[in-house]
Amino acid sequence: MVMQPSSDRTRPRRSSGQNGAPRVSGPSNVTASHWKFAIVPSLTEHLASHGLREFTDARKHRRWMRGKIGPERCWTIDWYRGVIAYGDPETRVAMYDVIGAPGVFGPVASERYGAMHASAEVVLPFLPATGRILDVGCATGVLTAWWAMHRPRATFIGCDNTPVAVRTANEEGTYPANASFIVADAIVGLPEGPFDLVISTQSVAENSYDLPDVLGHIASVLTPGGAYLAVEPLPTERGVQTFAKLASDAGMVLQSLDMVPYRMFGALQAYPVFEYRRVDAADGSPVASPVDIAEAYATAYRDIFGEQPPAPTKSVCDCLPGHLRRATAGPHEVRRKSGLNPPIQRQGITHRSPRRTETMTTTTRPSTATGISKPTSEPASIDTHLAAYGLREFDDASAHRRWMRRKVGPEIADTIDQYAEAFSDHHILEAQERLYGALGRPGVFGPASSSRFGAMRASAGEVLPYLPVTGAMLDLGCGPG
Repeated sequence: MVMQPSSDRTRPRRSSGQNGAPRVSGPSNVTASHWKFAIVPSLTEHLASHGLREFTDARKHRRWMRGKIGPERCWTIDWYRGVIAYGDPETRVAMYDVIGAPGVFGPVASERYGAMHASAEVVLPFLPATGRILDVGCATGVLTAWWAMHRPRATFIGCDNTPVAVRTANEEGTYPANASFIVADAIVGLPEGPFDLVISTQSVAENSYDLPDVLGHIASVLTPGGAYLAVEPLPTERGVQTFAKLASDAGMVLQSLDMVPYRMFGALQAYPVFEYRRVDAADGSPVASPVDIAEAYATAYRDIFGEQPPAPTKSVCDCLPGHLRRATAGPHEVRRKSGLNPPIQRQGITHRSPRRTETMTTTTRPSTATGISKPTSEPASIDTHLAAYGLREFDDASAHRRWMRRKVGPEIADTIDQYAEAFSDHHILEAQERLYGALGRPGVFGPASSSRFGAMRASAGEVLPYLPVTGAMLDLGCGPG
């Protein structure tokens, strides 16, 4: 069920939506006096005019996208996606600089066509007729512009931390005059407020390295009583609970929680939709939310999927996008995993961030049996060991892509891309199983994992000093070992 604005608690009416997904037709505050354009294009027409197309098959989308933007850009985007979990924020910005170039965003974003379509529709009833509205993480402004067409008396500002995407949005000649776009990093700060409504659609939970700061900045630019509407890819109840707590800590009060359904290459998925308000108590004390998150999540999940939601997991790492997990870690942990840490000296090992040169020296540890220090030199260096299993280091994404396709064949390479995109960007668990099934084939893991060569090498060096001389050890997620 797609949630309605807090001022209208009636159940929405369901009708057939994209690809047969449930769609809600709820009340909207659009009236004839609000129209500026003689004809506002339908959402499908608007998305098509900006290069987005709907697909039910991932391979067909992949072939079409390669034809639209060229294999070089495809390889570059794939390479960034492969290393993004181990890179710093600048790596993510660099990837979106490629995606945000003119003529590129539409074909790439078509893999999320259903999610964009559903997000645009669920936001529309919440838009005020007048006032200032901020879209955080607007990319090239496709959805921002469509909303602005429906509310010509309101002022829309889209912000994104990707300069190329913002430049593409500002150079788009078909966008309405009441929409403008600026470069802003939500971790550092947002455009000057106040705003009556702040929107984020698949941009905050997934792409922020410091989510508490981002939510704090959102709360700070809201007018008293202003609303924050978030449509974010949080696949489990635990992820929803964590996001809700961080937003509450930032000073916003949850007014309603629901889910919006969409289809990803034919598979039914859903995003939670949060409606927050900035509510300031007269005495400055915290204001309690009227929403029971567990009950609201379970109700929405049953309405869409026809079954009870999975039981909440105990580990936060099992249920949040990678960068939301980083937001719940301490600053030191964020720096370590993002490669921002300086070189570390520990027990004879010097290692740097994954993109830099690493040297390893022999270490000594006291033997638990004799108390005598024994050398723990390995039969081969880590580089030699990785090379023996088919891994090779590359400084250029295109060169790695060409080499990998020669090693594993174009069909397997395209299959890996398809499943990797479906899982990492859309949390389709079946795709994860198939992805690792393809990666685990003989002769495939090494070439495919070479995009993470630096990360694997650094991880090996980081773990080595902690290994006991004797005893039983368990390696979780060992791959082919």
